[in-house]
Amino acid sequence: MAAGHHPLRSNGAHGNAGSYESLEIGGVDVPIPIPIMDGRNFRRFMHDYVCGNVDFAFAGHDHNRQWLDEPDACGGTELVVNGAGAKTKSFDRDDRNAAHWQNDAIEGFMYVHISGDTMIGRFIDSSGAVEYERMLMRPSASW
Repeated sequence: MAAGHHPLRSNGAHGNAGSYESLEIGGVDVPIPIPIMDGRNFRRFMHDYVCGNVDFAFAGHDHNRQWLDEPDACGGTELVVNGAGAKTKSFDRDDRNAAHWQNDAIEGFMYVHISGDTMIGRFIDSSGAVEYERMLMRPSASW
């Protein structure tokens, strides 16, 4: 597993690495051409060292919760954004990346339980209710 602040991919306002803080013009993301702001270096780092080398990459930054369904985006690594602990921020484009589940309206967090070859990820809202749960099994290995 890997955890960090910035997401590789996100439906939130900050967008995907390589086009962070981009402008949308006519339905097309137009990146801001300042490398330190657009996340190109972070995207390169993720693809060089994280993608395909870990099972999960957890991030925050965008104040919402997303479990993305983009298996080819990061070499099979599951991408999770869990940045809604204390506040929420609306999705910029909730269709930018496919998602198993996402929520930008309610504060919450992700709880992960690992036992043997099974991992269960639960998105829990601010009232303590489980909003989404997904179980993954890793064959012939332990987490």
